[in-house]
Formats: sequence, C-alpha cells, structure tokens
Amino acid sequence: GPPGTSSVAHGFLITRHSQT
Repeated sequence: GPPGTSSVAHGFLITRHSQT
C-alpha cells in the first residue's frame, strides 16, 4: 500500500480508543 498507511491506521485506532 501507499506509504503512511500503517501510521494512519494506527492513529485511527488510537483515536477510536481515546473516544471510547
């Protein structure tokens, strides 16, 4: 995949965790 995909996914998971 394009560079940064892992970082974006990781950040997304962190955001989700923070919201919950």
